[in-house]
Amino acid sequence: MAKSTTSRRRGGRILQFAALGVALLSGLVVASVFLLTERIADNIVRIPAFDSIAAGVRPPDTAALTVLLIGDDTRVEPAAQGDAILLVQLSADRDRATIVALPDDSWVEIPGRGADTIASAYSEDDPSPLVGAVEQLTAVHIDHVVTVDFARFGPVVDATHGIDLPQAGGHLDGAAALVYVRPQSDADLGRAERQQDVLRAVFGKLASPTTLTDLPAYYELLEQLSRSLRLDTTLSDGNLRSAALMAAFRRPDVMSLVAPVADRQRYGTQSVAHLDPVRSAELWTALRSDETADYAALHPQDLRDAASG
Repeated sequence: MAKSTTSRRRGGRILQFAALGVALLSGLVVASVFLLTERIADNIVRIPAFDSIAAGVRPPDTAALTVLLIGDDTRVEPAAQGDAILLVQLSADRDRATIVALPDDSWVEIPGRGADTIASAYSEDDPSPLVGAVEQLTAVHIDHVVTVDFARFGPVVDATHGIDLPQAGGHLDGAAALVYVRPQSDADLGRAERQQDVLRAVFGKLASPTTLTDLPAYYELLEQLSRSLRLDTTLSDGNLRSAALMAAFRRPDVMSLVAPVADRQRYGTQSVAHLDPVRSAELWTALRSDETADYAALHPQDLRDAASG
């Protein structure tokens, strides 16, 4: 009986020490995330993303968190418009993330301008017209805007020790990733789709356990990433810390979709995509009601991997 009692006490102490170790490790991660986000926040450029949108015309807010993520290569090619245009939505319970890619040549109504490609609404200094166009198209409230400058994205890829993209031939360093996102001919896979591939691979590395447990590497990645990002003025440092902590402790299930296209046509020299009016309406409804998994079950062809073929 005494031996059994002693064994239970030892077992209890082991569990207590294990719990203490987990608590200390969690505290270390929290402290590290706080310090890292404080140090890199000064690198990030803030942009007014909602100032020119009339409050009365915006869709109602929901419990889900929706971010408009824009791939921007305009600093290398001044004539270029917004390329990758992604709606990234975290579910109300923050357990699921849905990424919806909008073709950059989607033919839509631009508020105050009329019909044009959705990418034409983007301006590096003021993304408000693009925000307005996306909200008018989808009736989904956008909470924040993030732009990624691909002219500075090479060092970000290098900070991840490279990314693996089978569709690009395998493992890519920063220089190779930049070559991949800048196809040389119209016959190549579109630049927007390639930017999406690279963004998904980099953000996957950012949230991986291997990266999160290597604090020097994690800091270098965040440092380089912060120099390539521009965030809207409403996205606070506290929001950044919350996102970093979620990456450390809660990795949501991620699903990627492509807005459904009915057909493509040419208007003069311009190639445009017409979104499928029925399926796209279903998709926007699914985003507003936090039911994108149900949409994907009904339309598996719109899943990003399926669409990539």
